[in-house]
Amino acid sequence: MAKDMTVAQLERLLQKKRTNLDSLEQRRSRLQKKLKQLDSRIALIGGVVREGRKPRRGRKRPKNTQTLLQALSQVLTHNKKGLTLKELADKILEGGYKTASTKFQNTVYQVIYNNQDKVAHDAKTKTYRLK
Repeated sequence: MAKDMTVAQLERLLQKKRTNLDSLEQRRSRLQKKLKQLDSRIALIGGVVREGRKPRRGRKRPKNTQTLLQALSQVLTHNKKGLTLKELADKILEGGYKTASTKFQNTVYQVIYNNQDKVAHDAKTKTYRLK
């Protein structure tokens, strides 16, 4: 489209965009003035005037000194025979690992699944141990 346009056409297009931008900035200025008037009326009545946006309250993630994989490895080094998934999840939590997960066993399983080169699974006894 721009390849087919002359310099004069491009300048007209640019001028239209500038004019549109100016009108939008003027409109924003008018709306901000109206908002200030509304804020002063709210304050006059005794309401609370909010400055800017309302702060966003996100979920606070628990801080741990070690990763889940490190905690899992530490628990399994103390249990050479291996542990079931439930026992493993319970021992990790007993060791002080903090989580907000409602299904922590699933999280532990994902770490095991993604680190199969470090953790072995015995299907017969349904236990996990370090390789």
